[in-house]
Amino acid sequence: MKITDITKIIARSWGQIDQQGKEYYEKKNQEAKALYERQMKLFEATYGKIEKKLISPFQTTNHPNPADSSDDSESQSESESGSGSDSD
Repeated sequence: MKITDITKIIARSWGQIDQQGKEYYEKKNQEAKALYERQMKLFEATYGKIEKKLISPFQTTNHPNPADSSDDSESQSESESGSGSDSD
């Protein structure tokens, strides 16, 4: 089942709920959001703000590979040049 199919089922179900039912869920949503915001303020006061990084799941090119870091290139070039202690 695709996510679009699930979304259609949820939208259809939401459309069938009466106004009183919708108000109940909207109130629960507001309460959950207020709780989240209070907890986030407490977290940030304790640990500081977290830097948000957006990484697209569709980005396959130009994605940094941890194995290709610049620090490793120096150690590889030294070992390739024979300047290590095993060059006897």
